Amino acid sequence: MCSCEDLTHQCGPAQVSLLIVSFLPADPCSLPLDEGNCSRFTLRWYYNQRVAECRPFIYSGCGGNLNRFYAKEDCDHQCTHHVDTGKKARQGSHGLFLL
Repeated sequence: MCSCEDLTHQCGPAQVSLLIVSFLPADPCSLPLDEGNCSRFTLRWYYNQRVAECRPFIYSGCGGNLNRFYAKEDCDHQCTHHVDTGKKARQGSHGLFLL
């Protein structure tokens, strides 16, 4: 695997693609709840994979992860999809799953 410094000198296209993919962040909706580690408490929303819905939590104001949304609508838009059957569907790393 090539390092960032090697990119302009000796890396081929396939190696560069692998390097770029390795820096992509995880799907925020698949991350666990993380309240952070400060004391400026505020209401936020996260996607709970176990129950397949967005839920409120108290965010500490710093730290945490990307599974944190200002509004339920933002969380729903990012993490859930509705299909014609009326059932919820969840986009996971292995495709779309009906719940």
